[in-house]
Amino acid sequence: HEMTTRLFEEMANLRLKGVGTDVKLEQINTNMLKDKFSSFEYGLWRIKEIEDLKGNTLVSEGIEANYLDFQHMRKEIRREHHISGHHSIIETNLMREAYGRTYWYYYYYGQRR
Repeated sequence: HEMTTRLFEEMANLRLKGVGTDVKLEQINTNMLKDKFSSFEYGLWRIKEIEDLKGNTLVSEGIEANYLDFQHMRKEIRREHHISGHHSIIETNLMREAYGRTYWYYYYYGQRR
């Protein structure tokens, strides 16, 4: 419920600004983040893209290469620091430095409540 509440708060902080066929969302209070809304919006766009392709998804070589690099770095950090099982603070911090703004980082290392 907490994350849904935060998402709704972020959505309530946005104002629709349309110019012709372009639609823009403007933050009312710029001190409030909109990362949950942006993630939600991207997810909806991606679902629509997949539906339009009737399940035939396109994965760019760049995205695939970045994910493989992420996996390789994660494996090397875990080997080098003798980490097994749940990730440690060392692993989380090292991965945040390189991949902190990626979906993969939040999937593997995002806060779990």
